[in-house]
Amino acid sequence: MTLRKRTCITWLIACCCSSAVHGVCDAQAAKPHVSWMGMYLNGRKMGFSQTVVTPAKYRGNSGFKITSTSVARMELLGNKVSQDSSSFTFTDSSMRPLYQEYRIDSNGSVLKLKASYSSTRIECTVDSGGGPTKRTVEIPEGISLVQDGTAPTQGKSLRVGDKQVLHYLNPLTLQLEKSEVSVEANEKVALGGKPYSAQRVSVSTPLGRMTFWQTAKGDMIRGELPFGMSIVAEAAAVAKAMDTKPASFVRAGAKATATTAYVPPTDFALATAIRTDKPINEPREVRSLTLVLRGVEDRALLISDNRQTIETDRPEKDAHTITIVTERLGSKDIRSNDGGPAKYAGSAAYLEIESPAIRAVAKEIRDQESDPAKLVAAIADWVHAKMTPDYTIGVPRSCTEIIGRRRGVCRDYATLFAGIARAAGVPTRVVGGIVYAQGKFFYHAWAESWLGYWLAVDPTMGSGPVDATHVKFAHGDVTDMFKVVGVVGRLRVEVRDVE
Repeated sequence: MTLRKRTCITWLIACCCSSAVHGVCDAQAAKPHVSWMGMYLNGRKMGFSQTVVTPAKYRGNSGFKITSTSVARMELLGNKVSQDSSSFTFTDSSMRPLYQEYRIDSNGSVLKLKASYSSTRIECTVDSGGGPTKRTVEIPEGISLVQDGTAPTQGKSLRVGDKQVLHYLNPLTLQLEKSEVSVEANEKVALGGKPYSAQRVSVSTPLGRMTFWQTAKGDMIRGELPFGMSIVAEAAAVAKAMDTKPASFVRAGAKATATTAYVPPTDFALATAIRTDKPINEPREVRSLTLVLRGVEDRALLISDNRQTIETDRPEKDAHTITIVTERLGSKDIRSNDGGPAKYAGSAAYLEIESPAIRAVAKEIRDQESDPAKLVAAIADWVHAKMTPDYTIGVPRSCTEIIGRRRGVCRDYATLFAGIARAAGVPTRVVGGIVYAQGKFFYHAWAESWLGYWLAVDPTMGSGPVDATHVKFAHGDVTDMFKVVGVVGRLRVEVRDVE
């Protein structure tokens, strides 16, 4: 089985579709307001969402209840992926969240999150099939907290030139993320022939830059999202029909774009794959690789460690040289703020290492291999042999849920490996990045285990050496994998030296 058949991007789909891709309607409405949006990928229907905003009280606080549901259907390397999401949020009268619940279902797997807000922290409980795990998220002083960073104006009336910085809880990363909103212009637009006076609003989030057109009341007309995704206001029957095309959208005075014969792929993995300026032959045998990366805006994603080195002194502002050498080992991780191996020895969200099933496998393998390097290799081989590739699961899962249903994608392989390795006494962190296969770089997940240095391990492939086309942008607990979303759709790669 080729690597391409095991490389996955479903965790990116989960991150995109779990964001409520809709506008919040007029927050001052005295009665429930319902809005429907059709969701498209490169012009092809991929799903829909519904949002209902209702005046409500929560623990004596007058405000709103915002209920959202969405359905997403898409292709991933020729496989059908489904994801059904639902959430409800109680807010105060200014739309600040007080309590939230999320649920994401995908092919029999379920992710559930509860979040209770105080003035200083958010108490989160996440359950992805292995029992609830709690996590506290601190709220920095002075920030504007909202229930959804992709709802441009949060029901407020803004004018051209207005800007605001908002923060929201990402239900997958369990971290507060920033959303920068700017009202750019008033425009005359037409959707399906119907004219509107609209505000064009730009929103910058870790997912990328988004552009929305909405009415003065905040009702969404159309939104353009990263990765070729778009949302369009539709009647309920049209939104729920999966065979519809997006209504024509015309901006008065906008220049017409030239048409080309190129048709963007509707397969999500192919649409987000990264082409290179030259091919890399026999990528699984590459032991040293130098690339030039462009499009990495977040410097925290430029990681130098014992295996890969970043040089940022190139004359081009947005170009960084990265060299990966597989045999280069060392005892020090150059990122001093990582917390060290002890941080990755215990339980965490999605990694319930006290689970009897996880501990039983860890003990079985540890009893056969006492040498740390051989133990790590044995765990990688066990995961590789016991798991079955399955692209249809588009939701993060816990190691306990995975060991009970041993199928999934690279994210699941890495999560299960990390859970067993930690239970066996080996500090292990999960890695998110890209890997070269079939002539392109695809987004991928693997792991690193501490043996006096961080050893890269890819259980999707087995215990063999991890080749140098594995380029890392994030490492840590399972939730840290989603940081890689910050480069999706922006990354450009040039190949310099290959050995």
